[in-house]
Amino acid sequence: MFAEGVPSAKPHTLRALINDGDWACAHQQPAALVEVTRLLGPCLASPQQIELDEIARIASSDMGTATRRWSQLCNHLRTRLFEDPTP
Repeated sequence: MFAEGVPSAKPHTLRALINDGDWACAHQQPAALVEVTRLLGPCLASPQQIELDEIARIASSDMGTATRRWSQLCNHLRTRLFEDPTP
């Protein structure tokens, strides 16, 4: 789940980034979502990095799809990292 050797992959930091991404989606702010994916990507393993890259790629042209994919990814992350799917 975490990238190898990333010291900043702390649950409180990850939770804050995920919450920031949720905010960006709720307020239809593609630039903010792209920034969150950029910051979150290095903290996660390759499969999640690939999904974050795809979310960032589509955010400016299809925020609805980016939001759905963000939600799916973050529900997975919350379940795995925090064992509580609620923000």
